[in-house]
Amino acid sequence: MKYVRQFLIILSACFAGELLRYILPLPIPASVYGLVVMFCLLLSGVVKLHHVSDVANFFIQTMPLLFIPPAMAILNHWDVFSAIAGRFLILCFLTTIVVMGVTGRAVQWVMKRNAGDGR
Repeated sequence: MKYVRQFLIILSACFAGELLRYILPLPIPASVYGLVVMFCLLLSGVVKLHHVSDVANFFIQTMPLLFIPPAMAILNHWDVFSAIAGRFLILCFLTTIVVMGVTGRAVQWVMKRNAGDGR
């Protein structure tokens, strides 16, 4: 019963994300709204981490399985993909560098901010 309750909490956040996508006229996917809803619930303490941690860990452990269908689709359409593979790989490399840089700067900012608070 514990797992069902945890799953329903996560599902409720996803459903709230779907509702927000229909209500707000922004080009943001419902999954992003759902993540923000879950983040706000966790941040506010309405939902505690132990209320969702077991099912969330299960989802994280099974997530690599979700990458198999797109990989197979790329292999099935290799003739189309091979024409843009070089540009695609360069783009992936550059965006990875940018994401790493922005993440590093954000972490440094948060650490500096927390150090100033005396934490």
